[in-house]
Amino acid sequence: MKAQRWWRWAQGAFGIGLTGALVGCGAAPATSSSNEPHVTLKYSCPCTTDQPQTQAMQKFADEVKKLTNGAVTISVFPNGSLLAQNIEFQGLQKGSTDIMDSDPSMYPPKVAQMEILLTPYLFTSWSQVEQTFRSSDGQKLVDLAVQQLGVRPLDIQNIGVRELNLNVTKQIMTPDDLKGVKLRMPPGPYWAKLGAAMGGQVTPVAFNEIYLALQTGTVQAQDNPVPTDVANKFYEVTKQLVLTNHVLSPVMPTISEAAWKKLSPNEQKAVVKAAQDSDAWADQDVQSLQDQDVKIMEQHGIKVYTPNTAAFRSAVLKSFLCDPTFSGQFLPGMLSDVEKLTKATPPSC
Repeated sequence: MKAQRWWRWAQGAFGIGLTGALVGCGAAPATSSSNEPHVTLKYSCPCTTDQPQTQAMQKFADEVKKLTNGAVTISVFPNGSLLAQNIEFQGLQKGSTDIMDSDPSMYPPKVAQMEILLTPYLFTSWSQVEQTFRSSDGQKLVDLAVQQLGVRPLDIQNIGVRELNLNVTKQIMTPDDLKGVKLRMPPGPYWAKLGAAMGGQVTPVAFNEIYLALQTGTVQAQDNPVPTDVANKFYEVTKQLVLTNHVLSPVMPTISEAAWKKLSPNEQKAVVKAAQDSDAWADQDVQSLQDQDVKIMEQHGIKVYTPNTAAFRSAVLKSFLCDPTFSGQFLPGMLSDVEKLTKATPPSC
């Protein structure tokens, strides 16, 4: 099965161009001359070996080496083997790692504007997320990340829509049904807010500890894309999968500005090109992979059903967009632009 999953993802490889403005350089492939110094960069991720996210990291590393004729190499560290998830972003800023997959929740308070890309139930398709990231407003978000935090998002990658996965048998149809359920969410105030808006009792647990936490009852539920659930065998310690579709999950391959400046202009172009290609490869067939993995969950005895998503959407969007401490930090006019793009109806605050 593992080999089949790898081949299935490899069959989906294709390329998408990203405007060079987002990263301050052109997106065309480039090679380095043989006399340029050799640079080795560390790429950290809490993701497990079998996850498509990890496979995309390795594809990125392979392409960087090829495009730079070996002048730049990427050492990949999955499984939190270099840095734990809760200190990874700080490690990127301090030089403990050079590249990581950041998500918009990691950027506040200095670049809180970034969180619009992760607003639950705001986007209805992945193309809307990409279009927003690649817009002029998206360019401003990248610039702010460089200026305020010393990190540079290279591209945006789809890791799948997030769903609820529980080890209790209680049917979850609305946020009220999650009351009292110990729900694991990733670290950070954004995720705590989301879990509470969905009705859960938020319990922070590091990613690589989720399996044991579910097994021992430390938590009763967790949220992740279904391919992540399958890759980590959460079906062994859970009983149901609730298709809430609450977040279209983006991660952004992100390099520290200090590491970026070690690269020549040609090497920078190669790194950008490799990020675009590996992200496009991962993006290609994520919905088909999710459909396949839902069937795998069912084959392992997991009950799969769709709740009252309108009830979840109403409660969650109201919690986020009616809270000025969250939506008030968006770039002026950006929420309006996104709502025009998604044709969303704003919540009544």
